[in-house]
Amino acid sequence: MGHGRQRGTAPGIPRPDWAATVRILLAAGAPTAGIELSPDDAKARSPEVAGILRAAGVPDRDTTARPAQ
Repeated sequence: MGHGRQRGTAPGIPRPDWAATVRILLAAGAPTAGIELSPDDAKARSPEVAGILRAAGVPDRDTTARPAQ
């Protein structure tokens, strides 16, 4: 946005409801293939959104597994 404020912090601009957005997308048939949940993602999902995705069958990434060589 260019003015140094985060979205939703300026007067009159509502905060995005990501949980509702995810629910709407899933209800509309958005695919979940290829999505994994991981607490070490650069932009980790909120616990609420992660819960919605888990309920839709999105798995948690196994962070204890060794990377493939």
